[in-house]
Amino acid sequence: MSDMPAKTCLQEGTRRHLSYDAPLLTSLPGIAKRRKDLLAKLGIYTIEDLILFFPRNYEDWTTPRTILDLSDGVVETFIARIAQKPNLRRIGKMSILKTVLRDDTNAAVSCTWFNQPYLEDKIKKDEEYLFRGKIKRGGISFEITNPTFEPYIKDKSERIKPVYHLTSGLTQGFLRQLILDAFAVMNSSAKPFWINEPLSDEIRRIYKLASAKFSYEKIHNPKNKEEFEIARRRLVFEELFMIQAGLRLIKSTLARNTKSIPIITPKDKLKEFYDKLPFKLTSSQEQVIGEILPDTTKEIPMNRLVQGDVGSGKTVISAVAIASCVFNGMQATLMAPTAVLANQHFATMRKFFEGFDVSIELLTGSVTGKKKKDILERLANGDIDILIGTHAILEEPVKFKNLALAVTDEQHRFGVKQRSFLGMGNTIVPHVLVMSATPIPRTLGLILYGDLDISILKGLPHGRKPIETYTATTIDDTRIYDLMDRQIKEGRQIYIVCPMIESTEESDLTSVKELYETVASRIFPQWKVGLLHGALATKTKIAVMEDFMKGDIQVLVSTTVIEVGVDNPNASIMLIQNAERFGLAQLHQLRGRIGRGPYRSICILKSDSDADSAKERLRIICKHSDGFEIAEKDLQLRGIGDFFGTRQHGIPEMKIANLYQDVDILKETQEALNFIFKKDPLLELPENRSLIPSIKRQFGDLFDNVGI
Repeated sequence: MSDMPAKTCLQEGTRRHLSYDAPLLTSLPGIAKRRKDLLAKLGIYTIEDLILFFPRNYEDWTTPRTILDLSDGVVETFIARIAQKPNLRRIGKMSILKTVLRDDTNAAVSCTWFNQPYLEDKIKKDEEYLFRGKIKRGGISFEITNPTFEPYIKDKSERIKPVYHLTSGLTQGFLRQLILDAFAVMNSSAKPFWINEPLSDEIRRIYKLASAKFSYEKIHNPKNKEEFEIARRRLVFEELFMIQAGLRLIKSTLARNTKSIPIITPKDKLKEFYDKLPFKLTSSQEQVIGEILPDTTKEIPMNRLVQGDVGSGKTVISAVAIASCVFNGMQATLMAPTAVLANQHFATMRKFFEGFDVSIELLTGSVTGKKKKDILERLANGDIDILIGTHAILEEPVKFKNLALAVTDEQHRFGVKQRSFLGMGNTIVPHVLVMSATPIPRTLGLILYGDLDISILKGLPHGRKPIETYTATTIDDTRIYDLMDRQIKEGRQIYIVCPMIESTEESDLTSVKELYETVASRIFPQWKVGLLHGALATKTKIAVMEDFMKGDIQVLVSTTVIEVGVDNPNASIMLIQNAERFGLAQLHQLRGRIGRGPYRSICILKSDSDADSAKERLRIICKHSDGFEIAEKDLQLRGIGDFFGTRQHGIPEMKIANLYQDVDILKETQEALNFIFKKDPLLELPENRSLIPSIKRQFGDLFDNVGI
């Protein structure tokens, strides 16, 4: 049972499943103010929150073994009696409680508890208990340290026990009993209440799903593995079903309630734009453009994601879409997650539109005063064709005269709430094109981008060379720096990436500031070395990047602020310090900053870690160059919770589903939703209206914003 995945950490105000407002925790026994405050740290405020606080794991106490059958290094459960009066002694502040355990085979286990002196009064000589802990075995000699235990009562002790996330001051035993008390109150109160059943009888019958009541009870207290699996399958199905239903409802509601300006561009004008590009488009780029442009000719607002690997050429695709828009006399905007990237897009777009009568302006937080006022006035008058800036454009008092297209870069930093914002409060909205250089496993993409149509950009532009990737340790420093020096002498430039801005007492990692000083003064004093990190002022960051792009800086020491969008075709080597500290997807993103020109490019992953997991992850990066393959591996190794946070997307946090493990259930929910939404895209039929309250509980106030 140790592999059973389940996790949650609910926050106040999350979804509500109960038939009416759930009683507060104070209606349960044993809830004083101190415990109430501790439970609040876990996001538990009501009985409902408690029921929705799923176990993170389970302990299987159903098959206790004899002492002679216990295995070395394994967590085991066994029945034994206290064969020797417990002996408590102290060494300084540490207490040591020792005893000997025996069972019917007369085999013995030496048992020790550290710093738990209170147990001396809880274990009695000759009494029988059920013990669980990691065994240390040497031949017929057995030891166990700090085991958990309880008095052995046949048919009551041998069960599966849930394991919950805790906070200091709470115990597993307390939380287990509290949840049992909650179920008792729910079933026996003068006004019984229970969990609503949002799934129809037909869906439950087709997909063989248990009831909500059974599932919530058994996820906390299964009698066996079969009950757990039945309960978990139902709850995973419901979670994935409601999240995807919500995204589809957003999409269909915005499509029904809003219109966009059709963009019909003269073909000769667009051909002129293609002819002036400094390179030939790939077949994949042409295919994706062929999916985008027809969408923009309709009154139905386009909501399309272009997802491509690092360096696959998404920027030119957005430029073509923007060209189609502005050549039709409409306005377009391009939004990026950082001012550095916005500045780079500004420079790139000016090159693409050189020779055309197109006005392009940049609006970021550093643009203030008279210049900002002038931009806003010209934008409102229609004198600016293309506005480039950060996502702050959405919050600024920015008014367009005839905005027809909104492009957002780095989609994974731009969430559902922000996407839906573009459709709020207006009946005429822009077409939306979102770009992501972060390859995302298809299963995760279906959840995060369920409100979008997706185009996949494959391959790399013509002339790109594969990036060679190697691992290294501190022993290799001299060879690495010699290689870098030779490359710089040949005219190339270098990235050195560090995970931390400042050094801390809790970490022995070298900070980017310390590394910069070392590189500039001791390693490469003969070269110009630059420093870049997120805490620098925006103007400073932009100035450093401009110097690096011009070649005035040969070595750029940086944090992950360079992860997205930085495009210097002259950079040929990247050294990533403490590479074990980064996820696979992030390492791949960083690596993508090199290999953007015609030169041989090398990425060096430096790590002194002995951990097998770290070595395995770095081997994966060295072996694979396809970002989607790497993303699948990353999701498999780390799980969705660590792949990247989903809260910023407006997506409800998944409490029990595991997108790597639950692909089959995900497919079933899609099948069910395809059937429902094909017939009823706004969930207006009586049999489907009951879904909306459950969907709203998942998404919170987002649905109020889009008028659902």
